[in-house]
Amino acid sequence: EGMLPLHIAARDIEEELILASLLAPYQAGTAIRDSEGRLPIHHAIASSNIAVFKPKYLEAVKILIEKHFPKFDDEMGRSLFHCAFVQNATLDIFDLLSKRASDGLKICDSNGDLPLHQHLVHCPSSANSDAVSLLLASAYPGALSKKNKQGKLPLHIEAQFNGRESIVRLFLTLYPKAASKRDARNNLPIHVYVARKSNITLIITKLLYEAYPYGLSCANAEMNSPLHIACHYRLPQQILTFLVENNSTALCTVSKQGYLPLHFL
Repeated sequence: EGMLPLHIAARDIEEELILASLLAPYQAGTAIRDSEGRLPIHHAIASSNIAVFKPKYLEAVKILIEKHFPKFDDEMGRSLFHCAFVQNATLDIFDLLSKRASDGLKICDSNGDLPLHQHLVHCPSSANSDAVSLLLASAYPGALSKKNKQGKLPLHIEAQFNGRESIVRLFLTLYPKAASKRDARNNLPIHVYVARKSNITLIITKLLYEAYPYGLSCANAEMNSPLHIACHYRLPQQILTFLVENNSTALCTVSKQGYLPLHFL
């Protein structure tokens, strides 16, 4: 596998002193990649012990990061942040990376996803996820205007997979135009939000509407308005009422398949 003892120690560390002891005599090893293109730091971030870092191990990780290599991405174009998401790293690790390896926030993987995109897709249902979302968006606000290969902004992804009020508010505050941007299927964030089928709230629906009122009149690639989608999934009455009251013309709009919104009810 082309790994040095340093790679193995970073990957399989059990005692917190081992990695630090290997760094001292051979610091040049921190720049050597294994046969899969990974540096020792990639193994450390992806370590199964990442959620229970001990102080000296964390110090060793800091040393690895502080080598300031021009590129931290692996053979698949994944940054240290991407590796951390895969292993559900702690907030301390993301805070450390955002301060000492911030260039990684701008690295896209092979799917065109920035770390923020990937985090929003895979973030676990835990108290930690809100804090990580806030940290990543604040550390690199430019990510909020970046689309992945599916044409999705972070707001699209948040609306589709999570729908957290605090994060939607933050994204709209940092990049208000996001509410008016379409993905590769011509969906606005409000389209993908009402397509969640469940856990739809009137508060977030209003937030997306207020950020871009014209969005209720917009059709996606299937010529469906947000009202078509909401009716299709038979969303709660308060959502349907809000959509009709703020854009009654959608009731008369025919989709590509020839359906009016009422056909779905």
